[in-house]
Amino acid sequence: MSKGKLISGIIPEQVVIDILENAKQALLSLTPYEVAITNEEKRHIPKAGDLSQPFIEKGFEYSKTDSNYLPSYLNTTEIENDFNRAKQSDSILREALKIVAIVTNISICSKSDLYVAMLDFYNNCNRAAKNGDARAKVIADEMGKLFKKSKKNKVSASKP
Repeated sequence: MSKGKLISGIIPEQVVIDILENAKQALLSLTPYEVAITNEEKRHIPKAGDLSQPFIEKGFEYSKTDSNYLPSYLNTTEIENDFNRAKQSDSILREALKIVAIVTNISICSKSDLYVAMLDFYNNCNRAAKNGDARAKVIADEMGKLFKKSKKNKVSASKP
């Protein structure tokens, strides 16, 4: 790995193909169970996070042994389905988040390395253009327009 680089090498093309195929298959497998819910609806439904888990699990255990306390409108089969589906989806989510974290880190580091390299390239073109190199001036001018545009869009990177 070169000095200052965050990542080196490539992901073999067959690995990328396999990952994308597996992701497509996972999406196809989950599609029948997809719930159509808007972001607005998500904001307004009661949320149960990790801290709620012990409460939910204990309540679920009691609801099975002491079902006489369940309100009549609650269906025990649906409660059990909800409980099992929550456990299943949490397992899938944990694995998916690991994948997202790995891919995000690879992407961030790759783009950072590339951005720093292109900044160095741009700076070299600017120096060559100042020394009268016509081709370097064309490259520096074109890249300069894009660099200024990216700075306006608040895309910034600092050189390591």
